[in-house]
Amino acid sequence: MRQLSSYPEPFKAQVVQECLQPGATVSSVAMSHGINAAFIRKWMPL
Repeated sequence: MRQLSSYPEPFKAQVVQECLQPGATVSSVAMSHGINAAFIRKWMPL
């Protein structure tokens, strides 16, 4: 059975801040951290 990974809150905040930078995309930030872009979209405020 697969174990679900959990990311610490400071890491999530850092990744979201990177996504909010001009010219950054969720996909590129996700690839640079080796995580799925869907995770980042869930973490981002509406």
